[in-house]
Parts: sequence; structure tokens; C-alpha cells
Amino acid sequence: SFFRSYPCKKLVIPMAITCFVAYILLSVLAVQVSSVSFGVLHDDPSSFLATEIELGIRAAFSEFNSLSPCNGNLELRNSSGSGNASSQAEDLLTLGVVGFVGCTGNEAIQATAQAAQSGGVPFYGPVSGRSALRQPFLPNVFPIRGSQADEGIAVVQQLRVVQGLQLLAVFYEQGYADPSAVDTIVQACN
Repeated sequence: SFFRSYPCKKLVIPMAITCFVAYILLSVLAVQVSSVSFGVLHDDPSSFLATEIELGIRAAFSEFNSLSPCNGNLELRNSSGSGNASSQAEDLLTLGVVGFVGCTGNEAIQATAQAAQSGGVPFYGPVSGRSALRQPFLPNVFPIRGSQADEGIAVVQQLRVVQGLQLLAVFYEQGYADPSAVDTIVQACN
């Protein structure tokens, strides 16, 4: 089965939840719809991570469709429009997606989270540790990564406790790293 064999284990839970929600939707709406669509958006659709995530989602949906006793199918939709990530996420909502799954890239994830909030749909498995997905609490966003601050603190503790290092430096990429997370990690190093 796909869920036991796919190498990106962190996506198993979000994909299982997505398929479960879709199964319920298809069961309830089977008379009215032939498919349930989820949207996906990436800053760079050709990147390795985006490609692998989409292949995994499509494989899970394909397996679900072949094994499901429901009459409908799961579909994954990409934004065919051009422009910024916000307009692409809104375009996906107008196409009738019932949720978003597995987006990558800071801009795409932020735009998708905002579209999910405004559209009242769930957003499963964004691959981001940005605090904007956690503060303020977004009840319909389910990230698969911990926050960058939590991950950084865990690394600092590992270096201090296990490796015995006391003098640590923090290097980060401007614009990519979450500024509040960098501040938290620097404080943990002191």
C-alpha cells in the first residue's frame, strides 16, 4: 500500500487525514458529485520537493480512488493561472477545491493559508516552519513541520547536551528564516 511504502513518511498522516475527509465527503455527497478536488500551490513547481510531494499526493489519491467503495474520485488541482500566489490560491477556491494539501515555498504557503482561512477550507501538510502558520492560531491549518524556533532550540540542546559544545553561532538566510525564530534560537545559544 502507498501509505506504508512512500519514502516521505511525514506526509503519511496528512495524506491519511486528507483521504479520510475525502472519503466522508464522497460518501455524503456521492449522489451529487463525481469528484472531490484539493488544491496544491508551490513557489517553484519544478523544485525537487514540490515534484516529490505532488507525486506522492497523486499516488495516494490514485490508490484511494482504486480502493474506495465510493462512486466519486479525489482530484488534485494546480493553479493554471499566472500572477502572484494569492491570486492563484483564490483561483483554486473558485474552481471548487474543498481544501489544500502539501504546498511548498513561503509565499505559496502563506497565500494558501490565507485563502484557506477566507474560504473556510482545511489546509493539510504545508511544508513550513514559519511562525505565521502558528501565531495567531489557525484552526484549519495542519503543518507537518515543527516551528523553526522549536527545531532550532532542539538543535541547540542537542549540541550542548550531547556534543558538549558551549560556544555556538547562528547562520541563516535573510528572507527565508523566520525573524522571530532566529531571535529565539540566538537567545537559546546565550
